[in-house]
Amino acid sequence: MKVLNEKGFTINADKCEWYRKEMEFFGLKFSEKGVSLTEDKSNALMNATIPENKKELHSFLGLGTYCSRFIHRYADDSNELWPLVRKNKQFEWNSNHQKSFDKIRLGIKNNLSYFDVNWHTEIHVDASPVGLAAVLVQSNPRDRSEKRIIAFASRCLSELEKKYSQCEKEALAIVWSCERFHLYIYGSEFVIYSDNKALEFIFNHHKQKPPPRIERWQLRLMPYNFRVIHTPGESNIADYLSRHPIEDRNVNLKQYIKDANDHINAITIESPTLLVVPEDEIIEETLKDFELTLVKKALLLKNKELEKFFELNKNISAFKNHLNDITLSENGVLLKNHRIVIPKSLRNRIVDIAHDGHMGISKTKSLIREHIWFPDIDNMVQDKLKNCLACQANTDNTVIEPLIMSELPKRPWQYLSMDFYEIDGLSFFVLMDEYCRFPIVNELNIANASNVIM
Repeated sequence: MKVLNEKGFTINADKCEWYRKEMEFFGLKFSEKGVSLTEDKSNALMNATIPENKKELHSFLGLGTYCSRFIHRYADDSNELWPLVRKNKQFEWNSNHQKSFDKIRLGIKNNLSYFDVNWHTEIHVDASPVGLAAVLVQSNPRDRSEKRIIAFASRCLSELEKKYSQCEKEALAIVWSCERFHLYIYGSEFVIYSDNKALEFIFNHHKQKPPPRIERWQLRLMPYNFRVIHTPGESNIADYLSRHPIEDRNVNLKQYIKDANDHINAITIESPTLLVVPEDEIIEETLKDFELTLVKKALLLKNKELEKFFELNKNISAFKNHLNDITLSENGVLLKNHRIVIPKSLRNRIVDIAHDGHMGISKTKSLIREHIWFPDIDNMVQDKLKNCLACQANTDNTVIEPLIMSELPKRPWQYLSMDFYEIDGLSFFVLMDEYCRFPIVNELNIANASNVIM
């Protein structure tokens, strides 16, 4: 108390904790031994399970290589593990591999650094089918190649979150990581690295219309100043932790899920489409639709797996370029942004209902595209309206036949044109040479064959 008084500090006794041997603040542990890093900064790394295949081991070695300049004897420890990732080598984990794995993991933990407000901040995020991961990194503003890891974090996905599309999982990783590292990044500018290319466009261009869940999460991210940069999956240092997540007690999963699902359900329930086709019927037909069932499976796959999936299922290739905009609602209905994706069995019926007012092709397209979506929707509407007699009879469009010009003859009187012409009760016979275009006009008393011959 005397020292505090000498240094000019004023404290609130009611907020003080007395006789504590150690305390944590801002990711640091203060004790009689000095200042050290808190355990929660490395829990995600130290509690992650061992690699189960070559791909996971390669991902872990990528993380180790990223930190190798700070790990003592990294080359010697990793020599035992690199042969396991070779194509012709069978993956068999033994005690020697475990020792090397633990040494590298401990080396990464021991080289975690303190947060420096003067350095540039980065967050590397990734999402797998089972979990999310984030790595807080800082780089030296004078030498951007000098980087140091500040903290690791990971968590498991809930059963409902596992049903999100891969794009939504990657977006959720961004939201969760920002709120997880709020103390470090709030009020400063930082960069987020993700291996999902679509998120770079969604978060960096505010005029983009993302899927409803991501739209909801964008509202949660408004307090933060960041930009998203795409990085290839092979170089994403968060990849290993996302595949070996631990349970994170610092996140309120129910709140995450409730906010996003309430937003999705509100869009679905308030859709005007449900006024003409009951929601139960759309849910039932969506479950029966073979194409939409495959689309739901595709939503759960990562980018590398998608190419092979679409090669095997070419009947849903029309959905490939729209997959990042499609969301699966809690009740099983698919949404493309804010529009309901209609199963094949209901498409004709809904187009007929939209066409009931015979508004014409343009207005019918505009009406139907505002509320629903399915592949080739414009062509289906156009074909149906072209075969509608009422629409064709009332169309304002006047079709003008193109002029067909006759070919110029090579000599006079080679081709002749003739016709009859009447004016004020008089009949005339008109003859024209196609070469010189000179008309010869004869008056006829009676327009008959004998008078013309004469």
